[in-house]
Parts: sequence; C-alpha cells; structure tokens
Amino acid sequence: MSWLEDRSVAVITGAAAGDALRGTTEGWAPAQTADRHGGRVRGIVGALRPGDIGERWTAPLDGRIATSLPGGEQHIADLAARTVALAEPAGVSAGRVVVVGSANVDLVVDVPRHPAGGETILGGDLRRTPGGKGANQAVAAARAGGADTTFVGALGRDESGGLLLASLTGAGVRTDTVERVDVPTGTALITVSPDGENTIVVAPGANSHVRVGAAQAERIAAADVVLAQLEIPLDTVLAAARARREGALFVLNAAPSRELPDELWDQVDVLVVNEHEAADLVTGLARVLTPGAGWPILAVAAAGTVTPEGLADALLGHVPAVVVTLGGRGSLVVRRDVPAVRVPAAQVTVVDTTGAGDTYCGVLVAALARGTGLADAARLAGAAGALAVTRPGAQDAVPAASAVAALARTLPVENSREAP
Repeated sequence: MSWLEDRSVAVITGAAAGDALRGTTEGWAPAQTADRHGGRVRGIVGALRPGDIGERWTAPLDGRIATSLPGGEQHIADLAARTVALAEPAGVSAGRVVVVGSANVDLVVDVPRHPAGGETILGGDLRRTPGGKGANQAVAAARAGGADTTFVGALGRDESGGLLLASLTGAGVRTDTVERVDVPTGTALITVSPDGENTIVVAPGANSHVRVGAAQAERIAAADVVLAQLEIPLDTVLAAARARREGALFVLNAAPSRELPDELWDQVDVLVVNEHEAADLVTGLARVLTPGAGWPILAVAAAGTVTPEGLADALLGHVPAVVVTLGGRGSLVVRRDVPAVRVPAAQVTVVDTTGAGDTYCGVLVAALARGTGLADAARLAGAAGALAVTRPGAQDAVPAASAVAALARTLPVENSREAP
C-alpha cells in the first residue's frame, strides 16, 4: 500500500479501485480521499482493511462523494451515512474535543463489602475528590489523550465547584464554557470494596442545569469530536450533538442507562457502553428490526444471556459503530460491514474502578480527534482504563499520555469472531 500526496489531496492506493466503488467487500471498507483544506472528497482510488488505516489518515465525512478515477469523474450521492474518509495526518494537530457532561464531588468510603438492603456497615475514612462522568472524561482526554479539550458543564457557586474547576484547569482542560449556577454542585456517594468494585449514587445538583448556549455551541462547532454522557438532561445532549459541524463525530457514552429518544439515536456516530448498559438499551428499543431491514432479529433476553457481540450487532441497527467495554476482558469494537475486533485487557492489580470507564472514553475520543482508527483508539483507551484502576479516585487516577502509549503497544487487536 502506498501513499501519494499533492498540495491539497492525500491519496491512498493499493487495492483495486473497483472494489471501493462497489462499496465494500467482506471485511473491507471504502477508502476515500479528501481535500485537506475544504474537506471535500476528491477521489476513491482503493480499498483497505480497517487495521491498515492506522493512526495517520482517518476522519469522518458525510454527504456527496465526487470520485476522480480513470474513465472520468463520477458522483456518488448520499454514500452510506458517516463514512470514513482520508484526511489530514495525525501529528499535525492534537485534535479538538468538547466534552459535554456532568461534574461531581465524589464522597468515597472504602467498605469491607457492599451492604445489603437495610443493612448498615462500618467503612473507612471519607475521601472527597473531584469526579463526575463528564469532568472525568475531559481530564482524561486532555491529560491521558493529549487533546485540546473543552468542558461544557455547570457548577454551583460553592467550595465543591471551586475544587472541580481547579482539577479541570490543572489537567489542561478549557473551562471558559462552564457556567456557575445557584444550586449545589453535583455530588456522588461512592462505596469501594476490597476488590475495587464500586457502587455509586449521584445527586445531580448543578448538572441538571447544563445547557448549550451560544458560547457553548460556538466551541462545539469547532470540535473534531463531541462526547456526551447521560448524567445531564437529554435535551442538552441532543443540543450538543446538533451543534457539531459537518464531519465532526458525536460519541455518546450511554451511562447511566436511560431510554434514548429516536432523534438522539439518529445523531450518534459511536456508541460506548458496558455490557449492562448495552443490554438495557437493547431491551428498551421500541421496535424489533427484521432481516428485511438489513439488521438481525433481536430476541430480548435478560442481561448476561446475550453475548457482547449479539448486543452490539443489535445496536448497529441504530448507530454506525459500537464499542462495548468488558472490564477485565477488554473491549469489543463493532462497525457496520466490517469484522468485529476484540481488544484484550492489560493485566493489572485493581485498586479502584471508579473512573476507569470515564478514562477509557476520554482517551478514545482524544485518539479519534487526531485521526486514529476506532480499533486502535480502543487499544489506547483500554490501556488508559487499565492504568486508571491501579490508583484510587477518578480524576486523580487518570494516567499520563506517555504511560498510556507504552502500555497500549503491548495490547494486540484480534478478530472477535475467531476469538475463543
């Protein structure tokens, strides 16, 4: 496979151009070329396996595709939504990420075991640390992912709000789009057992007032990737998705589990969920898709009786790409019309899993923002999440980018369908 470059267009060659024009062949995705300055696709000259994309030349692009091939210029209208185009190489920019989400002060107690209903147990000393899914992910995107990161959120005019602002700015996150409101800052009540597993109850507080105003929309429109979660109002999540520019990715971490409206499903480019959240979403889908619609029939079953691959395949009827995090078993990356891949987990000593999923999401979007392919981004994210569980806390446990890169190099990516 060779790379050609002129002043405005990057071109990949190597496979037959006819394969690309026909859409896809088994296990292959179309390779497009894009004008670096205007983002307009200028040609389709080959096809490539997903793993061949590497970290250098991938970016999202919607809309009409103008092809330049031997035999004349053709136009392909309305290519499958959210196709992958080749654009600027990574390294030119760190990538711009906007995280729209929650910020909480975490009140954490170590416990010998999680209490049963109606039971009182004695725990350890109370720890008060910065957290919240959105703020955690923003810190991870900046510190562990190296992205130019903005956080859109809301904080109370209280000491807890000051603690969170200091943590965000200390990690290099832009906070000029954070609003201060006259309600308490969000608070999370967390218990952590000796094996590192946690239970969390969130009092939303100021998070219920997160909004996308003019200033926030302007920053979102300049981003390469927009990331949101579900600890803030759904109307705000939808407004953030709609405010992104054409060609920018919207990544939804659908946590905590909530039923999603159709208009939000329509906006999602990459869905990130754990197994429980995937099962909840599948169970809550309003309709069963049939083979005639091109997607598998879903027999709704209790969580734990459906494989991660089966859950992801069902969700692909609503979104182009799904990442299912599997804890100590790594993660699963599934996209339409290409083979699923498994990213194994690094073997580490678990101390606290509180911020692992958020660290994963932040590093995933940081990698996507600089043009990394989804499977490679998941490998980096998995390494970051693994490092995060070796330390207590959420934002305090986010690792440095250099440590993430070093660990990620030890994690292979394998074809899920062939995995034992």
